[in-house]
Amino acid sequence: MTHYVSSGLAAHLANTGSMKSALDGGFIDIYSGPVPADADAALGTATRLCRVSLDSTATGLTLVADGRFLRKNPGDSWTGTKEASGTATFYRHVEDGDDGSASTTAKRLQGAVGLTNAAEMTLVDVVFTAGGTFPLNNYVLEQPTYG
Repeated sequence: MTHYVSSGLAAHLANTGSMKSALDGGFIDIYSGPVPADADAALGTATRLCRVSLDSTATGLTLVADGRFLRKNPGDSWTGTKEASGTATFYRHVEDGDDGSASTTAKRLQGAVGLTNAAEMTLVDVVFTAGGTFPLNNYVLEQPTYG
């Protein structure tokens, strides 16, 4: 799987602003279940396992620009409460208020979750058990230099 950029995010990049401006203030939701066909698609029967925010609060995340990379600020604590049990299959970086329904205007980034760098988000363990805190210690988005 590759990162899927929603139509809304693509339009923002083409017409309005940067990837950073689109994703800052948003959240990272990690899901189990069937992976939607693309970032415009509805979540379907996927189950949200965790919402990652600043310090497990209602405060969205802020990325740091570093050349062609966007990164988690190493000084920030990105965590979330494990809401459900299951095996993580994909994630979405979403705007505040995104309800997961089909949309061609929502700014979203979607990618696979796995145990190796073959996935867009590599985790030490993809099995979530409800309760407790999930820390996301590293997050890097690379803007490609080739097509």
